Amino acid sequence: MIKYINALVLLVAMFVSSCSDGATDFTTQLLDRNSISQTAGFTWFEMKVQVYKPSLSIIEDIKAANKPEYSFYFFAAPSCSCDSLQDLFPNAVKVLDEVGINYANVKFIAMKNENADNPFKDNFLVNQLPEVFLVINGLPEYSIADTIRTRNYKSSVESVILEALINANK
Repeated sequence: MIKYINALVLLVAMFVSSCSDGATDFTTQLLDRNSISQTAGFTWFEMKVQVYKPSLSIIEDIKAANKPEYSFYFFAAPSCSCDSLQDLFPNAVKVLDEVGINYANVKFIAMKNENADNPFKDNFLVNQLPEVFLVINGLPEYSIADTIRTRNYKSSVESVILEALINANK
């Protein structure tokens, strides 16, 4: 029993320390899907991606509703302690992984905070991190994070992504 408690304590310690690995000197960066977890402050990311289990029926609906001209822009902070919506970032990526999205159409912008300069500031208003936008022709069409916040965190990431795609299809 002691060995299990020690293992649990070690896992918790590793997770907590990964939340603060170098984020203090962080500058805004454009990342790709494969480099996220190798970036300072994002070592926790892949663990969160692996843990999330989206609804497979909604994944199929997202596949049907998605169009090649749609893309997603992610704005996230290099820490796992932003707000209670921080899991949105890895959970939404897990959904896109499951959908089989072409990541050439996805932008990942890592920012220290919402006031940090970013290369898309002329088109995207980021009031709170993390933020995920459905983008059509380079312009934000739908804020997935704002929708989830407005609903007091009671909607799944995949259901809001599907809603965004359906509303964009109209």
